[in-house]
This record gives sequence, structure tokens and C-alpha cells, in this order.
Amino acid sequence: MKKVLIILTIILGFFTLLAAVAGNVSPDTSSIMTFLVLILPFLLVLNIIAAIYWTIRFRYWVWIPVVAIIANCTYISSMIQNPFRERAIPKTEETLKVASYNVGRFGKDTSGFNTRRIAFAMAEEQVDVLCFQEFTEYVELPIDSLSSILSIWPYSVIPKAEDGTEILPLAVYSRYPIVDSGLITFPYTPNSSMWFDIRVNDKTLRIFNNHLQTTSVNQSGGRLQTGVFLYSVNDIVRARQAETISALIKESPYPVIVAGDFNSPPSSYTYRTMKGDLKDGFRAAGHGFGYTYRYFKRTLRIDYIFYSPSLVAIDYYSPDWDYGSDHNPVMLEIEI
Repeated sequence: MKKVLIILTIILGFFTLLAAVAGNVSPDTSSIMTFLVLILPFLLVLNIIAAIYWTIRFRYWVWIPVVAIIANCTYISSMIQNPFRERAIPKTEETLKVASYNVGRFGKDTSGFNTRRIAFAMAEEQVDVLCFQEFTEYVELPIDSLSSILSIWPYSVIPKAEDGTEILPLAVYSRYPIVDSGLITFPYTPNSSMWFDIRVNDKTLRIFNNHLQTTSVNQSGGRLQTGVFLYSVNDIVRARQAETISALIKESPYPVIVAGDFNSPPSSYTYRTMKGDLKDGFRAAGHGFGYTYRYFKRTLRIDYIFYSPSLVAIDYYSPDWDYGSDHNPVMLEIEI
């Protein structure tokens, strides 16, 4: 029995170490790496159990799970931060608060009730710029009505594809003037991204609002094999989309903020490609456990806000709002 446990510990440690570098490998190259990214939280839990077991047994095999856990410290810090961390004190009064929220078609509410709740809550949080995904209008609730509800943010962009292609709708509302914008579409998918430039006093920032390829796991009918296959296929699509956005981020003439629903965890290739040399708002100024997806036992962080190193994070958090969406919003306050 002891030999079996040692072998299992070694195998577990090997795959957990492999998962630590899986985010550097494109899913085009290896579907195994994609699978390891997906199950990394469970691998880490098993390593913690193994470490406790070998500690109790006073065996040096404890170092295998310990090393495997330490190797994934970047992922762990992308999910867990000091819960007692307080909002930083800005050195100047020039701060900006950005929110990203996949509103999930407002929970199919056509009365405007959920939209009003979102607008009221965002106003209470004193958000300056709203980046929405799945911002769906209805016959009973057209764009004009939505904009009226969100009127305290007077500047807005709701892009449409020039060729009339159906896209999963994005929207941006801002207290500050939007001086330029553009839509980024991807082939063979309704998912899209957009960029827009805002003028804050005498500074210009470029903000990217993204809704990357959906996982389609909910189309698996509960079948594990089908769900993993759909996730793997769409992970390849997300990786290509991330590479496209990453190139545009590097070309930006202004400091950038990159927000949205990436549909990928922090251990993924998509996350690392989108982040690049930017800073993760949660790692810089977040607190507690960083989940953003309300289902899947609230263990997934797939919504993000990154920012240029020339900016300074003041606070980052994700309020637990049940306003018809399967996501929570994420909010970043920065000093510019």
C-alpha cells in the first residue's frame, strides 16, 4: 500500500508541475495542457491532502506535493489575495473606476428592472466607465430605453458589425468623453471585442472590452466527454482571439486597460497572452477569493481587468450581485 501511495504522489506531483507551465503552451499544440489547466484547482487540493498525509507520516515524500504547490504560486495568487487588504490611498485626486460586467442578457428580463438595479448599484459604487458584455436589447427594451436608464453615463458606444454580422452585443458607457472606438470581430463566431479611447482631464486611455469565445460546455447535455471536447475546441479559438487582442494592445499609443469575460482561468494560455506585460488588477489590489462565475460552485475566475504598469491600482473587487447574470462584475479603481 505504501508503494502505491508513493507512486500516486509522484504522478500527482508530475502533472501538477506540468500544469504550472501549461499556460505557456498554446492549446493548438497540446490538448493535454488544456485539460491540466481545467483541473488545476483539483490537482492542488489533492496535493494539499498528500502533503498533510506525508507530514503526519513524517516522510520526506511530503516535498513532492509541497514543491508542486509552490510551483503554482502564480496561479494561486491569481485566485487568492489577502482578505484584509484595504483600499490604497491615492497620491492624487486623479482616479478612475472601471467596471466589467457580463450582464447575461439581463437574465432575459424585458421590463428593465434588472437594468435599473445594475445602474443603481454602479452609481452607488461611483463607477466611471462601464464595460458590458451580452448587452442585449429586446423589442420591449430597445437600446434607447437602456441608454435612458444608464443616462448618468452620458457617453456610450454600442458597436455593430459593418457587414451586418450578428455579434454577441458589447456596450460601453462612460462619464468621460469617448474620442474614438473600433469593433474587433473574429471569424466564424459571434464573440467579439472592442476598443475605445477616453479623455480623462488631459490624459487619454485606451480601453479594451472583450467577450472571448464561450466554452459551450452547457451544450454538452451533462456528458463529461462531450463537455471536455467542446471546451478544448473553444480553447483553441480563444487562444487565437487572445493573440489578436494582444497584438493590438502592444500597438496602443496610450496606456491601456483590458477588461472583459475571457472564459478562461488564470492558469490558461489565453490569460497569459492577454495579460502579457500588463498588471492583473486582482493580484495588485484585490482581496479574498477571486471567483467571478456564479455557477460551478463559485470556483472560477474568468472575468478580468488588466492595466498598464504606468497606472497605479487603488482597489479591485467583485461584488456578489444576483441581477440575472451568471457572472459577477469586476471593478478596478486606478490612479492615472
